[in-house]
Amino acid sequence: MITTILKAAATTAGCDQVFYESKELAGIITDQAQQGKVFCLIIQPDTCTLNIAGNGIREHFATHYVEVMQQVKLEDTAENNEVVYANLLEICKKLIYALIITGSFQKIGSVTVMKIPENKYDFNPIGWSIPLDLQLIENKANC
Repeated sequence: MITTILKAAATTAGCDQVFYESKELAGIITDQAQQGKVFCLIIQPDTCTLNIAGNGIREHFATHYVEVMQQVKLEDTAENNEVVYANLLEICKKLIYALIITGSFQKIGSVTVMKIPENKYDFNPIGWSIPLDLQLIENKANC
């Protein structure tokens, strides 16, 4: 369910393509990126904590990492890349806002975004990685 909400938020924020995979498979699908398109990679967590709350159970997943990226030309100058970084940061803000207005999660506090190292993937993307600690508000029924 969280992945569906994240995908909708990324699309609303302005991402042209949204992919999601586990950490181990994240590098395989990124060769599908197209030059100039903004895309989002949702890295799904491997663990979930079940918190008992009243008469229900809340799912608290480990940190989701959402990476907002754009492929750039190797010959681009630092000034050109800074413009891309600034535009992608605006998309990150819109993505977080889109998550907030869904009302699906407990409080989303301050989020520290990190630049994605240019050597992380083999197709020269630049962008931001957003660590999101998300806890659904909805309780699941008792088993």
